[in-house]
Amino acid sequence: MVDSTQFERLIIKGLIRGYQTRQMMATLTVDWFEVVQMRTIFQAIRSYFERFNEVPQSDVLVNELSKMNVDKAELGNMEAFLSKKEDVTEDRFKYAFEEMEKAHLSRSLKTTMKEAITFIDKGEPRRAQDILLKNTLDLTSGGREIKVLDFATHFEERKKNLKERVEHPENFKQFYVPTGIEKFDAELDGGLRRGELGLMLAPPESGKSISLQDLSMSAVLGGFRVALFTIEMTAEQVAYRLDSRLSQIKYRKFRRAQMEDAEFERWESEVKKIPENKLKVIGVPEGCSCRLIESELSRMSGIFQPDLIAVDYCGIMSPNEGRFETSMDWKYVGAVVRNLKGLALKLNVPVWSASQLLVGAKEKAEVKFVDVGLARQQIAAHADVCVAIIQTNQMREMDITKLQLVKIREGCENRFIEIVSDYDRISLERKAVGLPKDEKEDGEDEVPF
Repeated sequence: MVDSTQFERLIIKGLIRGYQTRQMMATLTVDWFEVVQMRTIFQAIRSYFERFNEVPQSDVLVNELSKMNVDKAELGNMEAFLSKKEDVTEDRFKYAFEEMEKAHLSRSLKTTMKEAITFIDKGEPRRAQDILLKNTLDLTSGGREIKVLDFATHFEERKKNLKERVEHPENFKQFYVPTGIEKFDAELDGGLRRGELGLMLAPPESGKSISLQDLSMSAVLGGFRVALFTIEMTAEQVAYRLDSRLSQIKYRKFRRAQMEDAEFERWESEVKKIPENKLKVIGVPEGCSCRLIESELSRMSGIFQPDLIAVDYCGIMSPNEGRFETSMDWKYVGAVVRNLKGLALKLNVPVWSASQLLVGAKEKAEVKFVDVGLARQQIAAHADVCVAIIQTNQMREMDITKLQLVKIREGCENRFIEIVSDYDRISLERKAVGLPKDEKEDGEDEVPF
């Protein structure tokens, strides 16, 4: 086994030569280095980089080290190492980084496991679990590349990319995930984009869950992979709702087991069209945080990586960090919203969730952020798209629903979109043209939201 000193020396030499400078300085920390001399040299590089945004050359680096009260003998050794000519190729540099990363992960995981075992021995398994979850996520999320582009020199690449999108729009659906509602997608210029957070806003029992389930199935039918996290309902309940949305068979028939043979055949036929590992319904009974979501997706990453994440819903999630006296604290919900936006950016996927409007907003024909129950300023700041579901009693009599774009970061032409919903079939917008409108039978309940 090769001594790790060799890899650390190669990393220092590669940094001085300018290999992947920004990525390395965004990734490496002093903890990556075991050799004392290499740790000291990296500290000097880090200090210089923070001041001048570049890695110093060898002679400048020696001068930086001399300011750090390094022992004269050690300084002489470091100067000899830095001045020695070595053939460090970029391939050798990358290999050294991979080996150092493995060693760093191994050391960190061992430390984490020892700390967790200490709490297990003390009879505190939940604290041990929290430590394992937090520290392993911190490790696996490290090493993310920070992308820096020069506006002027990047122009040709932007122009080429945009021309390709104009000439071949069918090849670029990866830029957005459509909602399946044509007028809505037109205002979003195609759908929700990578790294964006969309929130459905509605009063209690007004379609938040149905909207997220509908958007999820629409994305799957559009060829995207979807992870739907459900907190309020069980995964099995949600799966039946998705069956209703997919087959357009009334949900109450699934709920009450009143299916006829023809409907069983139709249901099975539609489900068989959905490939394996295309849609994951993840039921989290309590304590669902973005850290837990990321952990679960990491566990499935070998077979499933989503193009869209839907979470039902942010008002009943838990924040990644912080202690709050109650979940009804606006800071609590605000932290969750910030976490969701961070998750979208970190995983580079669109994230849809929902937030509750005040009960008094149910009969409003137009809503504002003042009608949001909790954390209205955080929602206004961090969500890219906020859509209110509006259906007053008068609209319900007319069989009309309106979607109001309360916020859309890049603006839109029409703030109000009129649609005909079909909540009996878990559809924010009625899907099948000419589908007979079922009349509500005496004594039947409305579909639960």
